[in-house]
Amino acid sequence: IDKIAPQFQHGGGSIPVTGSSTVMVPCGSLSGGSYVGPNPPPPRVHEYEWTVTALDSGGKALAAGQIVKKFPE
Repeated sequence: IDKIAPQFQHGGGSIPVTGSSTVMVPCGSLSGGSYVGPNPPPPRVHEYEWTVTALDSGGKALAAGQIVKKFPE
């Protein structure tokens, strides 16, 4: 979510994961899908909120993480 332009839809996506209960989502994992990364018009700095939700094979939420950061930093 772009906190300055919340009407802009950045999309999202899914990343299949198996194994470990601790997983890092590498940069670029959602490229090529419906996700559009942060790209405010220069020289503006926008604040973005990212949310990641872990789902089990049935779609039940197991855990979620969230961070708010400015881009560009």
